[in-house]
Amino acid sequence: MLKKFLYASSAILFSTNLIAAPLDTTTLIAELMQVSCSGVSGVSIPNLADKATWSIWRAGPKIQALSDSCEATLLASGTITSALSVPLVSDGISITSTGNPAINGTYSIDSDAQANISSVVLYTLVNSKFPGGTSTYVWADKNGVLHSGFTVAQFQAFGTAVADYVAGIVTGEFSLLNGMPTTWPSSSATIP
Repeated sequence: MLKKFLYASSAILFSTNLIAAPLDTTTLIAELMQVSCSGVSGVSIPNLADKATWSIWRAGPKIQALSDSCEATLLASGTITSALSVPLVSDGISITSTGNPAINGTYSIDSDAQANISSVVLYTLVNSKFPGGTSTYVWADKNGVLHSGFTVAQFQAFGTAVADYVAGIVTGEFSLLNGMPTTWPSSSATIP
């Protein structure tokens, strides 16, 4: 579980175990530092773009600048660069339909969107139609624009694309956190 505390106007991140959901970039970097460097119990990253503002929390009441060899090595390695290139769940997924251009768009894939998409996909698998008995469905993209005309097959393919993308992000994060090579999934998918 990840816990956030405020200290000196910066978010201090303490982790008790790894998370099984996509992380934001700051949280991922904090997790990397905590699992890679001994004695680190928290990390402050007030400005993601400025590594000079990053600091660590070790046992004791004081925040220290990133200066010891573990943090310096981690910063110099490609690991942090790779973490900075993590696809963000907040960016959504770009969907292109080969059969219905009206459903082309960039869709939200946050946890609420995933739950709603999964619910509709499950309904279509059980009932071979959409909720309300319709044969086509309307879904809003991440900006709230409605896209009409999803067929059951297209919506199921949409749900599969979202699940594959989110799983790819989570798998990549776990690989990165465990020092393994990481390949990030594409943030776009083509469906029928």
